Amino acid sequence: MIIISLLMLCVGFFAIYNTSKKIALGQSIVEKWLQQHQLVAKLISLTSFIFSISYYTNVFGFGAGVFFILVAIMSVASLMILLIPIFKKLQKKNNSLS
Repeated sequence: MIIISLLMLCVGFFAIYNTSKKIALGQSIVEKWLQQHQLVAKLISLTSFIFSISYYTNVFGFGAGVFFILVAIMSVASLMILLIPIFKKLQKKNNSLS
């Protein structure tokens, strides 16, 4: 259940990441849908964040749960901000080769 909650946190951050106007539009159906329906994407991210925060504070206690969620959000956010543009460039390069 801890991993499912961590995946919910990743989904929530991915949804909020795709509502940004500064990033390039994605090619996948999910990214396009999230960018076209920004209110729904923000609600998805909010509910997944609330679910993760409530689960971790319930399992680990308030102090350790808040600390864990802060560390998890920082880790997930930094990985997504770093890796998503790299994967998009690699995908464009592979599409141009074929």
